[in-house]
Amino acid sequence: MAYVNCPEHGGNEAAAVCDHVAARVRSGDPIDGPLAPVSASFEGKTIGPTWLCAECALKFEVPSEGLTLTGEAGLNRYWMVIGFALVCAKCFEEAL
Repeated sequence: MAYVNCPEHGGNEAAAVCDHVAARVRSGDPIDGPLAPVSASFEGKTIGPTWLCAECALKFEVPSEGLTLTGEAGLNRYWMVIGFALVCAKCFEEAL
């Protein structure tokens, strides 16, 4: 689990999100729409989820119910194409 040092909540677990969601969380704005989770499954391990806004879900072809990418190609897509930003998990929950 990733760890962040939040100015409001102190040291805390991180949530992985797209850049648009990260900007809203960091500015203290509520998240104004549904989010789609994307994960990667490789060699018996699951990484994620990363929460995508509707714009990013459309851009990366992630359905609203979510997507688990598999194999080496899926892992590469998760890390190198989709990517993520880390935010404080408590701030993320509050923004929802």
